[in-house]
Amino acid sequence: MNGKLRLLLTAKLLQERTDDNHSLTRREICEILSREYGIEAADRNTFTADINALRESGMEIEEDRGTQKKYRYIGRDLDHAELKLIIDAVKSFRSITKQKSDELAKKLSRYAGPGDKSLYRHTEVENRIRNGNKKLFLIIDTIHRAIEQKKQLSFFYFKYNEKKERILQHGGKPYRFNPAFLVWTGEYYYLVGCYANHPETTASFRVDRISEKPEILDAPCAKLPSGFDPEQYLNSTIHMFGGTDGKQETVELLCENSTASAIIDRFGLQTKMVQADADHFTATIFVSPTSVFYGWIFGFGGKVKILSPKLAAEYERMVRKVEDLLI
Repeated sequence: MNGKLRLLLTAKLLQERTDDNHSLTRREICEILSREYGIEAADRNTFTADINALRESGMEIEEDRGTQKKYRYIGRDLDHAELKLIIDAVKSFRSITKQKSDELAKKLSRYAGPGDKSLYRHTEVENRIRNGNKKLFLIIDTIHRAIEQKKQLSFFYFKYNEKKERILQHGGKPYRFNPAFLVWTGEYYYLVGCYANHPETTASFRVDRISEKPEILDAPCAKLPSGFDPEQYLNSTIHMFGGTDGKQETVELLCENSTASAIIDRFGLQTKMVQADADHFTATIFVSPTSVFYGWIFGFGGKVKILSPKLAAEYERMVRKVEDLLI
């Protein structure tokens, strides 16, 4: 038993206290085992056998042959730069509380080895607006299980009023929903699927606005409508802050050439773009025509115009409404 424990603890020490730039000698490892775990020192042959056993198990242990042999673990799946990227994303995630993001960042930093245990301190995001749902992890886990089991979900969904009160939507009744997939975009998680009573209607819900842990129902999950294009849906609905109704329309835009990068960034390289004249091109997009979409158009200062007659009229009404407020 002592030999098995010694082997496991030797592996633990190498993983936690060595890396490409930090090594331990046999003597140092034996001293740590004795001092911190009460494990008696292994002789040279036993120690060598332990190292060989760990290598055979798949651990990448490198040996420096100098006046004293030194050992280090070099088989980390994530290097510091990769860990830093993940930790920065965790700390910037608005849908979880600051306390929870700090806890996760500290846990992730343990994978960095001995070189830098404070990776989670390197990025400051203290002033980020957070509306974290403390039950988010339970909610996400339940949604994943429902998707894996191909079962419907039942959940309550809320929005805030002017008094910062949570107001349940759908008349205070739970939604019955066919979950298809989760997407993380714009710093929020979204649940995408279709309604149980209207499977032909695709919709999305912000996960942090689900008020309680969803209930997995016995009813089997219906598939998304035939021909559904996930990438197109994300670009045209979620990225434009579409509502839960999922209504979309084909829209034709007249754009100045200087806006091409912005159009592609928003709707992707697959967007149909046709040169209209020397200074303009037309872009055909599929989008939820919400006020946020109109606001996005307005932000170009006239460089992007809506050619679709129906939406142009709605856009004009919105602009006139804003104009009335300024008078």
